[in-house]
Amino acid sequence: MTRVRRTLSALGALISLAVSVPAAAACRDRADATEVGKRLAERGYEELAARRYGASEASFRASLECYESPASRFYLGRSLELQHKLLDALKAFEAACRTEVRAGAPESWEPHRKQACAEQARVAEKIPSLEVRLRGARKKVVVTVDGATSGPGVQRVDPGVHEVRVEAADGTSRSTKLELAAGESRTVTFRLASEERTDDAATAAAGVGFGIGAAGLIMWIAAGGLFLQSHGELSTRCPEGKCPAPQSAEEKAELDDRIARTEMLGDVATAGLVIAIVGAAAGTTALLLRSDDESSSWEVRVSAARAVLRVRW
Repeated sequence: MTRVRRTLSALGALISLAVSVPAAAACRDRADATEVGKRLAERGYEELAARRYGASEASFRASLECYESPASRFYLGRSLELQHKLLDALKAFEAACRTEVRAGAPESWEPHRKQACAEQARVAEKIPSLEVRLRGARKKVVVTVDGATSGPGVQRVDPGVHEVRVEAADGTSRSTKLELAAGESRTVTFRLASEERTDDAATAAAGVGFGIGAAGLIMWIAAGGLFLQSHGELSTRCPEGKCPAPQSAEEKAELDDRIARTEMLGDVATAGLVIAIVGAAAGTTALLLRSDDESSSWEVRVSAARAVLRVRW
């Protein structure tokens, strides 16, 4: 039933435009422009009373081409509001509110002007807000709402179904549709999911690899220094690898302990060097695996007070 009503309203608007626009165009050169404007306004009142809001909008617009009146501005705003064109309705009420009512003006002007001023706040509260957020996109991304370039951020839209579309630097795009009721606010978040997660994982892996490599390097330096010191002492005590015969059991035990300690330090230093090389290689490989190009893997999240929609592309 609503669809039929909207169709009839649109047809009425077309018929009204066909009749009234030529009359409005003629107003610029006619001496009776005021009378023509009033007749068009009267037609607008009739269309509005008959709930043919598209036709009443057309009549009031044509009337204002001939005759500026806060009453016509007010009812233009009302016609637009009843069609859920809240953004244009707010502009009409604001224009009516700004109209200067001079002495000798029709008595209806000032009440309609004041009423238009009061309507501004009410209509403004009904206008939905739509916020578009981008996450993970390092290069230029074009954002459009209903085909018009808008960019990320918060914007006000009319109630109804809206399409939000993003296009990445490589030409690929993703879009989602959502319906907003009067006074509703929603947030659409586009996340460049795959690239962001891959890069985060690669960065974390590189950090771990370089951290392990740094620990191995420290171990190699520390153990290697102690090894060289102990080996030097043994070389002095045992020239050409031949140690003099110990004079006692205690001396023999001390020499065996020194030899074992030197061998252990050598093993630890070698292990540290191997760990340092492996860690550095792993960190470098992880960095090389990071993506420099923006892929087209988007995660779309539409959030509202009571609705969450997740779409993966």
